[in-house]
Amino acid sequence: MSKIVRYNSSPPYDPCNLTVRPRRLTFEDWLSSPVEDINGSIKEKNGFVTHRDYVIYFNNCLMGFLQETELEINNIKQFKNEVATFIYKSSEEPDNAMY
Repeated sequence: MSKIVRYNSSPPYDPCNLTVRPRRLTFEDWLSSPVEDINGSIKEKNGFVTHRDYVIYFNNCLMGFLQETELEINNIKQFKNEVATFIYKSSEEPDNAMY
């Protein structure tokens, strides 16, 4: 089980309960790596689902919700990057992640 490191705040986020896990994979390597659940890597028709696939899916869901509720984001690119960074920092890495 991975060690959990807790910080009081992490820019650009300020929640006092934000949990940041130690990283061995770079952000780019993590994006290309497969998403895993308790049964291993998740596979679909076109191959394994990567974290990039999941981040795109999650951002699309968020943007759809914001449009439906008529909420606006001032800087969409920055918002999407912050969502991806949050998911990266809060996700667990597989035990066999490369250094």
